[in-house]
Amino acid sequence: VPIINAYFEDVADDTDPKELHENLGTMLEGSKNRGKAFFISHEKAENLIAEDPRNAEVVIPILSGSDITDSPTQAPQRCAIFFSDWDESKSKEYEQPFELLQRELGSERFNLADNRLSQNWWLFERARIELYRKITGAGRCFAACATTKYLSFVECRTDHLFTQGAKIFTTDRWDLYAIIQSTLHEVWARKYSGALKQDLRYSPSKCFDTFPFPQGLWQTANPHLAATGEHYHEHR
Repeated sequence: VPIINAYFEDVADDTDPKELHENLGTMLEGSKNRGKAFFISHEKAENLIAEDPRNAEVVIPILSGSDITDSPTQAPQRCAIFFSDWDESKSKEYEQPFELLQRELGSERFNLADNRLSQNWWLFERARIELYRKITGAGRCFAACATTKYLSFVECRTDHLFTQGAKIFTTDRWDLYAIIQSTLHEVWARKYSGALKQDLRYSPSKCFDTFPFPQGLWQTANPHLAATGEHYHEHR
């Protein structure tokens, strides 16, 4: 062939696709913890909440990418101790979870070269507060595993957390779901996102923020497309 471009095609692309303003900020990554001690079993979470019911505010189920692909119910298999972006004095009000983190996270975070992480050791590295603000109060959102053989977005509840291994579409609209679950979007994603062996590594900045939705769909819902999207999801 006369040319092989960066996407292993025999055509010359002038540029990469550009970000589209309409899409920005609607497909987000889950929280990055940086420390295994943040994750606890459901049993330990129940014990913490039994000690003090207020602990339910910071001991929250968390859905991972593997939960999406491995569990038929897509239910969180763990909980997380999550102090949002709070300062130390406010976090200490939740005595048992804070002490558990202090005891078990300990040197894993205290001795890091990154001062922000070592000084704020009780916080996730990236809490993704903007994600939870967007979905709080919504009836649903949609999530997919970040690295996956099949690009499958699933309907998710909005009253739990998500790990970095999940990509979350922060809408409750089935018509928009139908578009990102379409073959058109999957082909686009596989072209412009990375890969791990044969698996897709879904990168919102590369394949969602640049993906053109049908004209006007963000502004005006399409009931027929919504019915199609919901029917497809339930059938699958």
